[in-house]
Formats: sequence, structure tokens, C-alpha cells
Amino acid sequence: MVAAPRTSLHAIVEEESSKRRQILDGARKVFLELGFDGASMGEIARAAAVSKGTLYVYFDSKDALFTALLEEMHSEAAERAQAEAAGTAGGDLFAFGGEAARIMAALDWAATPVGPVESWPASLRFAVRTVL
Repeated sequence: MVAAPRTSLHAIVEEESSKRRQILDGARKVFLELGFDGASMGEIARAAAVSKGTLYVYFDSKDALFTALLEEMHSEAAERAQAEAAGTAGGDLFAFGGEAARIMAALDWAATPVGPVESWPASLRFAVRTVL
């Protein structure tokens, strides 16, 4: 009997990271097109080219997926703002702000998992102001 080749932990982590990225990219497109209320997990799965089962392995709800997308956008904006402040930013600091602004402007923040703007940490409010 021949043993199946073992997959390295690095390869598994890389594949999971790639799949998560694929889902977040699909979700970003769907939320931009349809807004939070119009988006469904089925539509996001189709846009990401994954099954709904795979989608739910990574994110247990639309709220969780949306929150992860906002956290990613916050991190990107914060990194760009820090790079700009340090004078090390390459390219246009606000290149991704147009898409983010459209997504963010269309939302009733009080109805989202992150809650009303007044409850956000100062760093998130700064990043949103910067992006918008």
C-alpha cells in the first residue's frame, strides 16, 4: 500500500489564505453592486466562485463577512495613511478610496455589526474620513 503524500502546513495555510482572499474579493464586488441589504451569501459565493458550504467554512454569516471586509479596508487605509505620514507611500494613497466610499456611503451604520459611527474607535473614524 502506498501512503498518500503529506501536504505541508505551509501549503495548507497558503491555500486557506488564498481562498479567504477569493471570498473577500467576491464579497467586495457584491456589496458594491447590491449593498449590504441586497447582497446574499449565495450571490457572494457565485461572485467568489466558491460553494456556499465553502463560504460558510470561512464566514458564519453575512455580518461576519461584512465585518471582515470592513476590518480589511480599515487596515489598508491605516497602512496607507501611516505610509503617507512617513513619506514612504508609493502610488496614490487614496486609490482604493473610491470603491470604499461608495460602499460606506450606502450604509446605515447603526444597522451593521460595527454599530453607529459614534461607537467606533478613533482610528477607524480617522481611516473612514481619510478614505471618504
